[in-house]
Amino acid sequence: MPPWLGPYYFWLGLIYGVLGMQQEAGRCAQRALTEAQHCGDEATVGKAYYVLSMEGYWAGQPQQGVEYGQQAVAHLEPLTEHYWLGMAHFYLGLNTFLLGEFAQALAALGQTQTLGDTLETPRLQSLAAWITGWIYATQGEWEMGLALCQRGLELSPDPLNTAGALGYQGAAYLEQGDAAQAIALLEQSIQHWQRFRFPQLQGWFTALLGEAWLRCDNIAKGQELARQGLAITQEVQFVYGVGVAQRVLGRAAQANGAFTEAETYFQAALQTFTAMSARFEIGRTHLARADLAYAQENRTAAAQHLHEAHRLFVALRVPRFVVQTVQRARTFGVWLAEEH
Repeated sequence: MPPWLGPYYFWLGLIYGVLGMQQEAGRCAQRALTEAQHCGDEATVGKAYYVLSMEGYWAGQPQQGVEYGQQAVAHLEPLTEHYWLGMAHFYLGLNTFLLGEFAQALAALGQTQTLGDTLETPRLQSLAAWITGWIYATQGEWEMGLALCQRGLELSPDPLNTAGALGYQGAAYLEQGDAAQAIALLEQSIQHWQRFRFPQLQGWFTALLGEAWLRCDNIAKGQELARQGLAITQEVQFVYGVGVAQRVLGRAAQANGAFTEAETYFQAALQTFTAMSARFEIGRTHLARADLAYAQENRTAAAQHLHEAHRLFVALRVPRFVVQTVQRARTFGVWLAEEH
């Protein structure tokens, strides 16, 4: 077999992945893997596993993404393909984050950062910084998180990377509760992604922008943006983005007093995240459902959702959300047996 077939299908798969054409990306990556294994091309084997790990993330199959990412690292570590090794660690980090494994995610992204610093490669440095910053902000470590996001933006070597840095910095501000800053950054990012035709992040950030407008009490705008985000993420089957958009639409419906519609969206989000084994987002969705149940004066359902959220947040070691859950329980007059 020609030795160039493996690299050819690797690059083709990578491009399909960027365009949101996941089935084609996976098919090409598998073909690249087969061709490279026949030729003994270890570098392309590792890079094909990297593409499969990336597609695990976009397709909402993070456990498979972790397994492929580990294979990519194992094949690339003995070689001189340091840039691709950094990217393999990057998607390994994203997939473990989806599973709620924060420490493992940060460790993998730390490897990307180390390789970026060693190679003096701004792209790896920037990617690692703004993803790590977003994760820290999600955990409630806002000062460190926002500083890392800013570092990622400053290190960005190209407009595509800048679009990511702006969006994740906006997501970090949203986690902090600064909706105005989030809106300004997310709007810039979305404009870039529309121009670059990268629908996965365009759709997800559009849903987050809807969340930000909801927090500014502009329900109609928030709802419309969340609908746009859901349509885009569903079209390209970016499952994590779909779940986020469904949850935002649930909050918008609740804000409008449409409790039945809100319950439908929250249930859909819970099913989406459960199918991914995304335990952290499952916990956050239980919190949203607890709020809805309390608004409906259904204290039993509110207690059930709070108990499940508390159990997950304790297991995942996210103190910020453990505290939020305990505070809600006290407000709702619910006793958490695990509270300590």
